[in-house]
Amino acid sequence: GTACAGVAAARGFNGLGVAGVAPHAGLVGYRFMAADSDTVEAEALGNTRAGVFDNRELVAVCSSSWGPYDDRRLEAPGPLTLAALEASVRTGRGGKGTVYVWAAGNGRENDDNVNFDGYANSRYTIAVGAVGANGKVAPYSEGGAPLMVCAPSGGGGLDIVTTDRVGFSGYSSGSYTGSFSGTSAAAPQVAGVVALLLEANPELSWRDVQQILMTTARKVDATSSSWTRNAAGYHVSHTYGFGLVDVAAAVAAAKTWSPVARESLVEASTEPNAPIPDDAAASVSSTITLAPEQALRVEYVEVDLSVLHNYWSDLEISLTGPSGTYSRLATASPFASFGGLDYSSSWRFGSARHLGESSCGAWTLKIRDRQAGDSGTFVRWTLRVHGTRLGRDRSAPQTSVSGTSGRWWHTAPTFSLHAVDLGSNVRSTEYRIDGTEGDPFVEGTTVTVEAPANHANDGPHTIWYRSTDNVGNVESAKSCVVHIDTQRPRSTAPRAARAVRGAVTRLYYRVTDAGYCSGQASVTIRIRDLRGRLRQTISVPAQSVSRTRYVAYRCRLPRGVYRFAVSARDSAGNVQSHAAVNTLTVR
Repeated sequence: GTACAGVAAARGFNGLGVAGVAPHAGLVGYRFMAADSDTVEAEALGNTRAGVFDNRELVAVCSSSWGPYDDRRLEAPGPLTLAALEASVRTGRGGKGTVYVWAAGNGRENDDNVNFDGYANSRYTIAVGAVGANGKVAPYSEGGAPLMVCAPSGGGGLDIVTTDRVGFSGYSSGSYTGSFSGTSAAAPQVAGVVALLLEANPELSWRDVQQILMTTARKVDATSSSWTRNAAGYHVSHTYGFGLVDVAAAVAAAKTWSPVARESLVEASTEPNAPIPDDAAASVSSTITLAPEQALRVEYVEVDLSVLHNYWSDLEISLTGPSGTYSRLATASPFASFGGLDYSSSWRFGSARHLGESSCGAWTLKIRDRQAGDSGTFVRWTLRVHGTRLGRDRSAPQTSVSGTSGRWWHTAPTFSLHAVDLGSNVRSTEYRIDGTEGDPFVEGTTVTVEAPANHANDGPHTIWYRSTDNVGNVESAKSCVVHIDTQRPRSTAPRAARAVRGAVTRLYYRVTDAGYCSGQASVTIRIRDLRGRLRQTISVPAQSVSRTRYVAYRCRLPRGVYRFAVSARDSAGNVQSHAAVNTLTVR
């Protein structure tokens, strides 16, 4: 507690020890872990105990660096604690809500997941992961779909410096320590950032704060394969959430932030009662479709899942939204829980990854058993989408295709069409290759333009594409042009070359390219001795074909006779089959 308090709000600018992230914030500490119970947790998180203390208007931010054991056990807040969280986000700070920050957990090496912690995966809390000094995820930091942001902590050679209990009862023998680590050290940093946001704009609600942190977070470890972009354009990762908290960007956003609209809920349930085969290659899935008239701008998604299965650790569970955004709710693992329950009939999962998307359309939950030994039943699931109401959708989708227009290809290229509609989501995407107005479109998002070796399809081809959303808005057709050229260029080396060693000589060549082509080709000239050994390579960038050209070459080869070979490559990537050869004599 002392270490966490120092990270968040150690008094600064006084010449003593360290300064916290919010060095002028006040602190309230509750010591309750030794007497932990649902009642005590509710009192601490609710900031009130009848007849003893009432800090509900005093405490704006609650930072928690505690939670279940990091061993994949499923553990959630009790009913009193859950009620205290719900009451505090609705009535705390004069109705703007207490902001809860929670350590994501340190069980990464045990295959633990933020979604197995019912405190950290709550929509009322900001789950915080840890990034080491090397700019990559700390080896202990748990990932998961509920993860919102991450903050620096131990790992990569450095730990966090903070206040410590006096003497040998803390981490170090003095009053300060340089060995604080874990997501326990990352969470109070974010709590300090929240205090700075509320200082900049005291009118922010708890939902405003969450969205500011997520939308201003900085992408870290950018080459990690965990990153994707959701339909609303936000970079998001199961490892890093929305990224590393960016204090300056968050505070700047807070100063001009427009409050989020009133929160709404769309909820639906279904009962598949489907068998889950043991250790199967295929998954069992179920879909819930939310209607356009209920469309929300998504803030957080919850899934209540009822499964009859002896070992949750066998199960891989995912949710895919209408826009295609994928949330990995649970990962299978050979590690069973080291404590608590291996078996449970129901659990609430959460995901922040769909932020800003539309709720309208099909949500698909998939379950796959990845470990041998037990089968089960997918009994029931409930989808709850929290967000703000979208108005009537009057805008058509926007479809894009990248890397096509104006390019040349010598083999059949394949392109993906990507459509976005933040009002009611995309119902269908269709395309047509060439043709005239009125010709039919084909439904699909993958387009291939044929390039047969007999050159029959050489030439320019126009891809027309458009999308329709779930309320019937149709996009005006867009187009891009793809050039197909399957014929190889040819070159000649019309003149033998003579050179004086150390002087500049000219190597002449001519490139032709029959049929439909760009009229441009690059050239590579390779000089070999009479034994065939490569002595020098000269590269010439793309130039117009059908002209005799030369490259000026300062010859530093020993005296003797050589062969130079000219090979051409056109804009489509066709390479001539046989190089043109002539001699180079060096005196």
